[in-house]
Amino acid sequence: MAALIAFSAASTSVYGQTESSGSSDWTYEIAPYFLWAMGLDGEITVKGSPANVDLSFSDILDQLDFIFDFHFEAQHANGWGYVIQPTFIQLESEATGPTGGDISSENDIVVLEGLVVNRFGSEKRPFELLWGARYMSISAELDFPILPTVDAEQSWVDGVVGVRFRPKLSKRWDLSLRGDIASGGSDFTWNAAALV
Repeated sequence: MAALIAFSAASTSVYGQTESSGSSDWTYEIAPYFLWAMGLDGEITVKGSPANVDLSFSDILDQLDFIFDFHFEAQHANGWGYVIQPTFIQLESEATGPTGGDISSENDIVVLEGLVVNRFGSEKRPFELLWGARYMSISAELDFPILPTVDAEQSWVDGVVGVRFRPKLSKRWDLSLRGDIASGGSDFTWNAAALV
């Protein structure tokens, strides 16, 4: 699958340090997203049949039924850390069929990332290297007035490598710009993200 996954988000973050001896150098970040924009474009093969996937942000917003998006990150003072980020999006839509009955569709998109982070830049140029794995699943279900329900699902795991730039804008504001590429279960994917 060749695809683009792009989203931006504003989030609330919680930072904390443990007080136990030897672990006070860890910093933790929890960021539930409340403002986002996401698009998906590419080709997917289900049961041997290729199909184009083209969902703009406005398409997703019109069809959005439910979203869960969560970011957890732990980083040590030595520059090493890890990121866990699950995303679940459920889309629903209805259309009138050729016989006049309603055809309803439900699409579920699941993305789960587990990444290792290594900071290699300076405080003025805080660049980080990211690598790990991304699980992705897309499922679709079509309900017809008379015919049986049709459903299909495709899932895969990719190896991911990317970079991130995280300058501090002020005492209260941070910026995170990220880009990565992935392959394995898919032919090729690329991802760009911005987080404030």
